[in-house]
Amino acid sequence: MKRVCRLTIVFSWLCITAMFAQGEKVFVKSLTLTTSSVVTDLEGKVTFEEWDKDFVRVQVTVKIHNTEEQIIQRLAAVGRYDIIGENKDGNLLITMPKIATPVRIKGVLLQEEITYQILVPERTTTDIILPLPNGEGL
Repeated sequence: MKRVCRLTIVFSWLCITAMFAQGEKVFVKSLTLTTSSVVTDLEGKVTFEEWDKDFVRVQVTVKIHNTEEQIIQRLAAVGRYDIIGENKDGNLLITMPKIATPVRIKGVLLQEEITYQILVPERTTTDIILPLPNGEGL
């Protein structure tokens, strides 16, 4: 009887731990700035800060509320969180194109929370492309 009780407690603890598993990882990329403005097309909370360097630094924090950090590392290894910086129409456009594709593991949609902190040189103009209801940018 005691053994069954102990097994039940251990099993319950494992289930609760698995239910509340979450992972978090921070990615950082520095981008050369050859223009005077930065535009982002990113999903999630974006904050800009000025700093005294002559390049742009993008810090992305990824939290997945229903999986472990190992899954984030695997997704990063296949390029899901790659930060792209390209000169487009006289602006440095920052994107993460692979984020648009939802990820399911064993039939469960990952609950990703992504925030961006972007450090830009002083006197750099910044803008955010807002998504339209049909999924296109403004």
